Amino acid sequence: MRQLSALDAQFLNVESRGTVAHIAGLAVSDPSGAPGGRLTLDDLMELMRRRLPLVRQFRWRLAEVPFGLDHPYWIEDPDFDLEYHVREIALPEPGDDRQLAEQVARLHQRPLDRARPLWEMYLVQGLRGGRIALYAKIHHALIDGVAAAQIVAALLDLEPEPRQVDAADRWRPERPPGAWSLLAGAAARAAVHPLRTTGGLLRAVPYLDTFPLVGRLPGVGVLTGALRTAARTGEVPPQADLTAPRTPFNGTVTRHRRVAVGSLPLDEVKKVRHALGVSVNDVVMALCASALRRWLIDHDALPGRPLIAAVPVSTRSLDDDAHGNQVSAMFTPLPTHLADALEELKRL
Repeated sequence: MRQLSALDAQFLNVESRGTVAHIAGLAVSDPSGAPGGRLTLDDLMELMRRRLPLVRQFRWRLAEVPFGLDHPYWIEDPDFDLEYHVREIALPEPGDDRQLAEQVARLHQRPLDRARPLWEMYLVQGLRGGRIALYAKIHHALIDGVAAAQIVAALLDLEPEPRQVDAADRWRPERPPGAWSLLAGAAARAAVHPLRTTGGLLRAVPYLDTFPLVGRLPGVGVLTGALRTAARTGEVPPQADLTAPRTPFNGTVTRHRRVAVGSLPLDEVKKVRHALGVSVNDVVMALCASALRRWLIDHDALPGRPLIAAVPVSTRSLDDDAHGNQVSAMFTPLPTHLADALEELKRL
């Protein structure tokens, strides 16, 4: 068994009627180069069977600790059924991108079944021009962005001829653990959790004034400044104003989702990157700021201050193929209040 970390468990606990915590990807392809000029469900099933040894997380399901007294565990699902997870649907005529986006939105708003491994994959037929789409969703408790990229690399090939996967499938299902063994483990860990929590809080206190919201509480700045001086830890750079302005995005979240489909050549993004001496991430954030600014202007809701973005930051080493989440977040102003795209990039 493999126990979920506190961060992994948080992605489970955040789910509600209006919030799902799975991440997803959508790929649209031309299957004309495949045998017979098409990709069938049987083809996809066969690919998944061959590559499952490379994606061990796809056969894990949750084992909950009674009464929620500890973080859940991942176990090898004794009832794993690949046919449940890999499915096929078709769009009606004309099979355009709008219909594809509507279908993906309906699929994405449905939560994953926690009694099974937390992923689903859909082969979408019937797109205009003979194209097909592949939509997959996986729970965030199981993977982060880097792990998702590793899964894509394991399942797909860059060349028309498939790789020979040298990975013997030695998978063995596991019997679900008993309630008493899970409770015993929870009791043992509960004895040390307070000590770990106290230690973490003590280390964080000198830097509380850099946290959004907490840093604005009365007296926090004086306390943290005094502690840093006493500990000679040095000064933390001044924190930007991370108070989010009021916009239509601050409403109640419902279970309904909308998806829009678009494309931009990566080469164009790289040209901007090289011309301005910035990163690809900087260009992407500037694009997001421009798109959000345009939407807010169209809805007469553009605030005079920047929006605040939470940007995921991987903490995983390059050679780490462990499961779960190794990610943090960076809060940064998104300069939607600026009309000049170049000025936006300078502010990022």
